[in-house]
Amino acid sequence: RAQIDCVCNWLQSELELSDVELRTFVLRAPSLLSCYVETNLAPTLEWFRSTLDLGDAELKKFLIRRPPLLGCSIEANLAPKLEWLQTTLDLRDLELKKLGRNPVVLGLSIEDNMAPKLEWLQRRLDLDVEQLKKILLIKPNLLAYSIEENMEPTLTWLQTRLGLDTAQLRKAVLIKPQLLGYSVEKKMKPNLDWVQMRLDLEEEQLKKMVAGSPSLLGYNIEDNIEPKLRWLQSRFDLNNAELTCMLTSLPTLLHLNIEKNLEPKLRFFERELGIACVDIRARVIRKPPLLTYSLAK
Repeated sequence: RAQIDCVCNWLQSELELSDVELRTFVLRAPSLLSCYVETNLAPTLEWFRSTLDLGDAELKKFLIRRPPLLGCSIEANLAPKLEWLQTTLDLRDLELKKLGRNPVVLGLSIEDNMAPKLEWLQRRLDLDVEQLKKILLIKPNLLAYSIEENMEPTLTWLQTRLGLDTAQLRKAVLIKPQLLGYSVEKKMKPNLDWVQMRLDLEEEQLKKMVAGSPSLLGYNIEDNIEPKLRWLQSRFDLNNAELTCMLTSLPTLLHLNIEKNLEPKLRFFERELGIACVDIRARVIRKPPLLTYSLAK
């Protein structure tokens, strides 16, 4: 009982855990209660703090996400994983810290998980080390995805649905690594079907839009895509064909926020430059990238 009290008091003090947080923490990693604070837990906590350059709040958040990490051996488990990642991906120190700050990564086995998945990704998408590193730094959690149940079905469906070759598929994943975690049935298929129907797109036009903006595969239709299409059509008095032409030529318009980006630019054109609405419309239709220019330059 004294050992349990010692560990709990130390955890609560060091990580500033509430009673509820402490209970959840211990339930997720009960083996910590048998560890000694001075010889096990305290050195590991300090290793996380110094090696990953974590502040107190960051350290708390890190360990709450994956409590069992606090009971891992530094020499036999944690340090070798970081060394392997740095060597395999040719990571700079800051990049290694960024990747290591994701507790999911440090909770995975090299032999059973990380090595085979990185090898598969590199082979499947014909990636060089720099490209593989880029994907992992953007989306470290994909190391926890299943190849058979998630990533391969997603890539196969996307490649088949849009007729993408390996280079085009690789480009889409490099732009938006998160798509490896999107559900085909719940997210990507409904989005593509809706966009194709809404804009009356041919297959090649749909392919061009996704190639230019893979993010639309994960956008929410009701909260994001449809309001932007309505705004563009209304603001510039576009017919359906003009709207389709604008978005197939510059699908990244869907990335821009109406209130924070698009409307301020139009007000600037109208008020500061004195351009009439009809002229703005003509210029934007002729050259959609005008809407992506920064007002600060």
